[in-house]
Amino acid sequence: PTAEEAMALTIYEPIFQELSKELFYSLITGETPISEWDNVIEQLKDEGYMDEIAEIYQARFSRYLSAYQG
Repeated sequence: PTAEEAMALTIYEPIFQELSKELFYSLITGETPISEWDNVIEQLKDEGYMDEIAEIYQARFSRYLSAYQG
């Protein structure tokens, strides 16, 4: 990863991991009904940096492919 990506992942991944653990536990225990699944995913996107993390991993994978298909 680039230095910028590594720094972002250092910040984003622990937040995402903790939030996802809390939200999925809530679903599993029935505290949050499964009908709220879409809202759980939206919360992960909004508060858990899910899209930002996915973009970083996609960029890394694209660079990998470019280097080895080059």
